[in-house]
Amino acid sequence: HITKIFFKEALNINSRKTQIFTRQMRGDSHEYPQLNKVETFIERNEEKNDILEYLIKNKILIKDEIEFSNFYNSNHLSQTILTFLEEIDADIFLPIFHQEKILAYIIIEPDARKQKLYTDTERDELVVFGSYISNIIYLLQNRNLDILIEKEKALKEALFFKHQENNQYKESIRLFLKDKLQRKIGI
Repeated sequence: HITKIFFKEALNINSRKTQIFTRQMRGDSHEYPQLNKVETFIERNEEKNDILEYLIKNKILIKDEIEFSNFYNSNHLSQTILTFLEEIDADIFLPIFHQEKILAYIIIEPDARKQKLYTDTERDELVVFGSYISNIIYLLQNRNLDILIEKEKALKEALFFKHQENNQYKESIRLFLKDKLQRKIGI
């Protein structure tokens, strides 16, 4: 829901044209099951360092940019990426990384914005949004939310007790100093 609202407000993209997919982890091995075309492509190409390096370097795949580059400088990598974008029917593919592993991805369907290209500023906004939600998705996938809430509660209680302890020490020192100043020596 948050992703769709972001794309609607920031880029004026219809919420029906935006989809976010999270990849489910298997066990403790941090391997991902192959579920659909996108994940099959990612799994197949994670072994080919050139495509993964391209994704890590550029952070986002925008079909119009790749088509333009491919028109003037055709190569195997750009052909593979264009084929992939056509297979999944996407104008934009935004992988969400955590430590060079793809945790999730956002797909914007074709014709989300008619006759309007994406600017460098919008591209940067998408990349920043992807990096922002990568930490959230990582935490949700790898840590139980109840455990995080319990840890936060325990930390707040420990902080409260330390704060009370410090206040008691301060008060006892004040009383000690106050008594020392009020004592009158003599008969």
